[in-house]
Amino acid sequence: MKKRNNQLRSPVGTTILFMVAVLLLMTGTIGGIRAIPQIFNDDPYYGGIKTQNIRVALLENGQSISNGPQVEGALLQNLIRNGEHLKPGFPYDEVLTVHNSGDIPAYVRVTIYKYWLIETGKQKYEKYDEFPTSWINLHFTENTDWIHDEESDSNERSVYYYKNKLEADGQTSALTDTLIIDPYIVDLATKQETETENGKIFTTIWTADGKRFCIEVEVNAVQDHNALAAVKSAWGLTANDISRLGLYYPE
Repeated sequence: MKKRNNQLRSPVGTTILFMVAVLLLMTGTIGGIRAIPQIFNDDPYYGGIKTQNIRVALLENGQSISNGPQVEGALLQNLIRNGEHLKPGFPYDEVLTVHNSGDIPAYVRVTIYKYWLIETGKQKYEKYDEFPTSWINLHFTENTDWIHDEESDSNERSVYYYKNKLEADGQTSALTDTLIIDPYIVDLATKQETETENGKIFTTIWTADGKRFCIEVEVNAVQDHNALAAVKSAWGLTANDISRLGLYYPE
């Protein structure tokens, strides 16, 4: 996991103009869920100009998860009640929005990664590609405020741009609304015949044991002033990309 987090940090940290990035990781098993929030922030000074007024917060079901350099909560903490297990096939509320907690307008991009891990030792995990990422169904709303950059997608990654300028203290419309773990995972249970002194017994083997589903949410924001240059530097968007996506960024 440490290796992947480092890979995610490197492309967004050093060559942009003014930008804030938030990375949150949520992982869970069929028996429970845990969250590992992480956050990183660029140097608040660039060329002698103070840029710390650009701040974005990720909101989950209306509750702030992160705000600038502070982590105010943890993802998925209220998804299930204490003592209960995650139920495959059940739609859990998972409404993700972005709040501009700074004092200047900004443009926002959200990148979401979904993948599976397998336990290889005590608290050690590796990527597991046998389960499709579609079994982690984080449902995206059919909201025209968010533009899906399908050409930037991969099996694990989805990229969305908020097409409107997000004013200071403004909040985006919902990007996602529910999280469902595919019920097919329940069908992976098999029965294994075991010989005992008292005869034959059957033991249920869950092939999902030792697996974790993971969702990473990365939020980027750039200032609205000279936005065209900012999105090119921060996100690598060319004029063709902007036209293809139907976005508008003022010079």
